[in-house]
Amino acid sequence: MKKPVRILSLALAVVLVLGVGTGCSSKSTDTNAATVSNTATASDYSYGEAGRETAQASPELADGAAMQTADTAGNGGQSGSEIPDEKIVQYLTYDMETLNFDETLSGLEKLCTELGGYIQESSRSGEGINRQGLRDAYYVLRIPSGRLSDFRSGADGIGTVVRLSTNTENITEQYYDTESRLTSLRTQEKRLLELMEKSETLTDVIALEQALADVTWEIESLTTSLRRYDALVDYSTVTVNINEVVQYSEPDTTPRTLPQRISTQFTSSVKGLITLGEDLLVLVVGGLPVILLLGIIFCVIFFPVRHQIRRRKSKQLPPPPSDQQAP
Repeated sequence: MKKPVRILSLALAVVLVLGVGTGCSSKSTDTNAATVSNTATASDYSYGEAGRETAQASPELADGAAMQTADTAGNGGQSGSEIPDEKIVQYLTYDMETLNFDETLSGLEKLCTELGGYIQESSRSGEGINRQGLRDAYYVLRIPSGRLSDFRSGADGIGTVVRLSTNTENITEQYYDTESRLTSLRTQEKRLLELMEKSETLTDVIALEQALADVTWEIESLTTSLRRYDALVDYSTVTVNINEVVQYSEPDTTPRTLPQRISTQFTSSVKGLITLGEDLLVLVVGGLPVILLLGIIFCVIFFPVRHQIRRRKSKQLPPPPSDQQAP
C-alpha cells in the first residue's frame, strides 16, 4: 500500500506545482486565462481521482503545494498592478534617387555606423552609367530607436528621397504575456527540482525528469522570444532602396485645363521624337563596323552569283536564225 500512496502523492504534487504557473499566468491576460483553463481541465482529467486520494493520504504535501500556489498568485497580482512600459517596434522604408551612386552608398553606410547601428542585409546590381546601365542597391539597416530621428535628418542629405513610409507595431501585450509566462515556468522549474530531491523511487525520478524537460524547453523558447522582442524594440528596422538616375524624377503635376493638356502632350511628343532620333543615330553610328562588314560579305557573294546567273542565261539562249536559202 505504501508504494501506490507515494506515487499518488507525487502525482498530486506535480499537478499542484503546474497549477502555480497557470494561476500566475491567469492574472496577466485573458489569453493566458484560456490557456490556464485548458491546462487545468487536462490535469483534472488525468489526475483527478489520484489527487483526491493523495490529498487524504498526504495532507501535508497537499497543503504545502497549495501555499506555494497562493504565494505565486499573490506575487502575480502585485506585478499586475504596476503600469508596464510600452513596447513599440518602428519600421521605415525609403525610396531614393541619386546621380552619385557610390557616394550615396558610402554616405548611407557611414551614417548607419555613426549612429551605432549595423547593416543587416544589403545587395547591389547593375554596371553603372559608363557601361550603359544604371545601378540599384537595397539595404536593411538596424538603427537604435533613440537615434531614429537623427537618421531621418541625415538621410535627407544622402540622396533625393522619392518616397518615405513609416509603420509602428505595439507589442506590449505580447511582450508582458510572454514575460509573465516565463516567470511562471521558472517557478514550476524550481518546485520540480525540490520534488526531485525528495523523490525516493526510480519511477518518481523518471516522471519528474520528463516534466522538468518539458518546462525547460518552454523556458528556452520563451526566453528566445523575449530577446527577439527586445531587439525589435531597441533597434528600429530601416529599409532603403537606392536607384541611380541620369536625371531626377520630376514631380507629377497633372494638367487641368485644355491648353495645359495640349502643351504637355506637344512637349511630350517632341521629346519622344528627339529621343527616337538619338536612338537611331546611336544605332547607326555604333553599329557602323557591323554594317560595313555585312556590306562587304554581301558584295562578295552577290556579284559573283549574279555573274554566274547571267552566263548561264546567255548559254541557254537559242542561236540566231540563219539567212533564207536562195531558190
